[in-house]
Amino acid sequence: MKNKGFFDYLKQQAGEGIHYIYCAHCKVDADYIGDRLERHLPSCEYRITKQKLLEENYSF
Repeated sequence: MKNKGFFDYLKQQAGEGIHYIYCAHCKVDADYIGDRLERHLPSCEYRITKQKLLEENYSF
C-alpha cells in the first residue's frame, strides 16, 4: 500500500545521537509535520514548491 501525503521532504537530525528530526528547509519538527503540507512554515521552500506543483497539475 502506497503512503498518501507529503513524506518526501528533506529531513535533518539535530545532532549525532539526538532523536530530534526536522524539515531541512523550515526547521519544523518532523513529528509535528507528519504528512501534512500545511504544517510546514508558509515560507518553507518545500511547501512553496509543492503548492506550485499542485496548482499547476490540478488547476481547472
